[in-house]
This record gives sequence, structure tokens and C-alpha cells, in this order.
Amino acid sequence: MTEPSAPRSGHDLDAWRALFARIGVGWTWLLLPAALSLAGALGEGLTLALALEALRLAFTGDLARLETVPALGPALRALGPADDGEAAALAALCGLVLTAVLLKLGLAFAGEAVFVARQQRLAAALRATLMRRLLLFGKAFHDRRRIGALHLVVNGRVEHVVGSIGLFHAAVTHALFAGAYLGLMLWLSWRLTLVAALCLAALYALVSRIVRAIQAGSHESASASREAAEASHDLLVGLPLVQTSVREDAEATAFATRADALARVERRQAVRRAAIPCAQEALSTGAAVLLLGALWALDRPRGGDLLAEALVYFYIVRRSFSLFAEVNRFRGPLAQGQGPLGEVLDLLSDAEKDYVPDGTQAAPPLRERIEVRDLTFTYPGATAPALDGVTFSIERGRTTAIVGQTGAGKSTLAALLCRLYDAPPGAILWDGEDVRGLTRASLLRHIAFVPQDALLLHDTLGHNLAYGLEAPPSPEAVADALRRARLDGVVAALPLGLDTVVGDRGVRLSGGERQRVALARALLRRSELLVLDEATSALDAETERLVQEAIDEALRGRTALVIAHRLTTIRRAEHVVVLEGGRVVEQGSPAALLAASGRFRALWTAQGEGP
Repeated sequence: MTEPSAPRSGHDLDAWRALFARIGVGWTWLLLPAALSLAGALGEGLTLALALEALRLAFTGDLARLETVPALGPALRALGPADDGEAAALAALCGLVLTAVLLKLGLAFAGEAVFVARQQRLAAALRATLMRRLLLFGKAFHDRRRIGALHLVVNGRVEHVVGSIGLFHAAVTHALFAGAYLGLMLWLSWRLTLVAALCLAALYALVSRIVRAIQAGSHESASASREAAEASHDLLVGLPLVQTSVREDAEATAFATRADALARVERRQAVRRAAIPCAQEALSTGAAVLLLGALWALDRPRGGDLLAEALVYFYIVRRSFSLFAEVNRFRGPLAQGQGPLGEVLDLLSDAEKDYVPDGTQAAPPLRERIEVRDLTFTYPGATAPALDGVTFSIERGRTTAIVGQTGAGKSTLAALLCRLYDAPPGAILWDGEDVRGLTRASLLRHIAFVPQDALLLHDTLGHNLAYGLEAPPSPEAVADALRRARLDGVVAALPLGLDTVVGDRGVRLSGGERQRVALARALLRRSELLVLDEATSALDAETERLVQEAIDEALRGRTALVIAHRLTTIRRAEHVVVLEGGRVVEQGSPAALLAASGRFRALWTAQGEGP
């Protein structure tokens, strides 16, 4: 299985740019939340500046000093308290502090609310983009990937990636507030701020080493969680096989081994993340001691004014270290998100997705025939071709059968005709037109495909019957399709009729009933070409008889390609193509092939159909 590639180390910003570019979102969507956060940070700075002046006034009683403070003196005179004495001025200052606090909180709340709304829209857009791409990838891609891993990316990995964007926004918000604090610290004392900056630089360097270790382990963590998700999906899907093979204990033990491996990786990552706040606490405590000594040595002679500044400065330092610690704390989870981001970017890239290129012309109704000319096809990564030089025609209004042993290339041929894989140029012609030049949507509107394993959704029977139709079918059309598919009696016996939910993959219906539902769905499409891929395989004799009756009814007057291993399905075929090892070894009418005593006659005799 091809594993997703990880983003290159040291190019984290490039990875995020690639993510936003692929889903059509620019960085500008972050500008409004960032602007509101910046306004909140400025409000925090204003709050602390006003608080400092209030403390100075409380400790020194120097009312005249307020007149020298830019903007504050005129504001107090406009309010009047400066002329009413120290108590009134202090009360006015406290009122301004409260107003600034409310303004700051309002701006911060608005920034967070806007960001969360946009974050959730981003999550929805990313999930929708990934699912749309998965639906458009070629079948060869899905042949190589496991459903459990893809499900994990669309759900769990998207949640992780969007959560990382939330962490980034929070880190930016805290950094803006820290910047406001830094400006106040420089205003109060550039010398003390230099000491604080050296401590912060040491803290950043230490945390950076831990973050690099977390980032290096994030891809290992993503790989281990993907393997555990794949294993759990396989066990639940294959539960009947596990239980009937009495492998419950063995599989539980094997899964426990994978779970232990994931736990070991996550434990190492958790220890690394836990080391970040410990380092921060140790260095911030040391910084506080250094700052206290510096304050005593540099500014000790000043009295009450120094006390007010010291209180505000140490509050700012404490908040600054706390915010810086928060920014550093986010760096760990952000680094941990590089692994999931790599898996999301892998699905957003076009490399190795095996797209089936779409044509430009609408496919017209079939007038004469479908031709397969010298068709050679090799699966990606395979060394030998699955089909080698296959040539035959499907005439309009006739039934053409493809027969052969398992692995002969029969289903590959049907998948190529339905454009699930890309055929070589000029290999499949629709009334002389290369199918590669026709749009897939218009071509498939002319084809009704009934696979070997009938695909039903966890929905009502009526929804499954009408799935893929451009308009809801009339009750008369549904009743006719049910009758022709020998399904009307089954529906009548269901407690809710067509409103009965069939369960996951149609588990509430038998194999024969699911097959007849698929056949009725094909009949409702009224497509010109009916493709049946092993439609009666693995059915008991009575169920096969019912399905065969439905097939005979469906084939009447239709152009059909019937792929069969069990030859009872092709009794009414006008033309038979015998495949062996990906090559055509015989073709002709059933009577002519039986008379020729070749490979078809050997298959016919081996299945007990008579000489």
C-alpha cells in the first residue's frame, strides 16, 4: 500500500500555504480576527497604563503629576474630577481602568467569535474538498489505499489540522498581548526589559529544542495511529470471517500490539510536551529573581513612585512570561500536527491519484456498436498486463458474453468500459468515437452497471432503487422494475415496504435480494447498455433461478455485456468472447463455439452443462 508522503522538515509555512491554496482560502480570512486581537492587545496596554497612573496617585498623592501625562490630564479635566481633589481623580482613573478592561474584553471576545465561525467554515470546506477529491480519484488509487486510513484523514486528521489553526490563532493573540506588555516594559525601564528579554531568549531556545523533537515524532505518531485505524476497520468489516475462523483472541492480541505501539509513541510525545511548561516555570522563576535584583540595584532610591512602577512592572513581567509560556505551549501541539497535515496535503495533491481524464464531447445514444480494438491494459505497479490485445464488438440490441476462469480479465474489461480505469487511446470506441473523448457523465448515463457484489447504502430500499437517477421515478416505473426484477414479493413482505432501511451494505437483505435490488436499479435507469458483472455468482440454485429470470427479463431487447464465470447466465447470449490469461482465445455464437470443441466447450462441459 502506498503511504502518504510527509511535508519536508523546515517547510511548515509552505505546507500551510499549500493547504490554504488547495481549498481556495487566502490568509486574509485571518486578518479580521487578528485585527480584533490587536485592538484587544492595545486595550490591554491602555488598561495597564491607566492602572499604573492610578497606583502612582494612590501611593504618592501627586495630583499635579497627572497634568503632565499626555492625553490623560486633558481627559480628567474634561471629566471634572481633577479639580475636585485626589479622591475624585482616583475614582475617575479607576472608572477609566474599568472602561478599558470592558473594551479590551469586548474586542477579545469579538475576535474569538469571528475566528471560531471562520474556523468551522474552514473545517467544513476542507472535509468537503477532501471527499470530493476522493470521489474523483481513479479506481487504481482506491485499489492501493485502505478505507480505514482514508476515513481517518477526512475526519480525525481534518479535526487535528483545523485544531492546529486554532492553536496558531491563539498563539498569535497571545503574542500580540505580549507585544503590548513589552512596549509597556520598555516604557517603564529599558534596562530591566533587557534582562527580561535575555531570559525570554533562553526560554525560547530551550523550548525550540523540545519542539523539534515533537515535530520529528509527529509523523511516527500519525503512522502508528493510521495503522491502528486501518486494523480496527478491517476487523469490524471482516468480523464474520474472524468469528467463524475462531480468530478473536489472535486478532485481539495483534490489535493490542498495535495499540501498545501507538501508546508508546504518544507517551514519548506527551513527555516532550510536558517538558515545555516545566522549562518555562524554571526559567520564569529565575528571571523573576534576576529582575528583582536588577530593580533593587538600578532604581532603589525612588520612593512611592518606584513602588507603583514595581507593582505594575512585575505584574506585566508575570503576564508576559505567562503569555510567552502559552505561545511556547502551543508550539508543541502545532509541531505534533505536522504529521496529520502531511496526510491531508497528500490527498490534496494530484500526484499518484490515477485520475481518469474526462472528455469534452457528450456521448450520443448508441446507434450501431461498441468496439474493443487491440486493448492492452496493465494495472499501476503490475509487471504483466491484465488484458493483452483484446478485440471484439458489442452490437446494439444484442447480448455479448465475456467468459473465462477467475483472473482472466473479465471484470477489468467491464471497469474499463465504465471508465473506472483509463483505457489506452483508440482501444474502446462508442460508434467509432474514442470513449476518452466523451465526458464520463454523458457516457455513464447510457450504461447501467450491476456489479458482482451489489452495492447498497445504509438507507431506505426506495432510496437505493432511485440512487443515481436525475429525477425521482414514478410509482408505476418502480412497480414495473420490482416486478421485472422478481422483487415485488420481497418488498410486499417488508414491514415498511420501500421505506425499510436495508442496513449497512444491505445487510438486512439476502445476497439474492441485494442482487435483484441492483438489477431493479439498473432497469429504472433505462440505459441503453446493461453491464452485468458475475451477477449470479455465489448464489444458491433457487436464488440463482430467480435472479436469472430477472436477468432474462432485463436483457429483452437491450444491448448487454454479460460477464460470467457460471455459464448458465449466458444461455441467451448471441455472441460469446472467451478470455484466458487476458487474451481472447475464442469468440463466436454459443452454438458455433460448442461445435468447435475448443475452450468454451471445455468450460461448458466442466460446469455440467452437457456436451
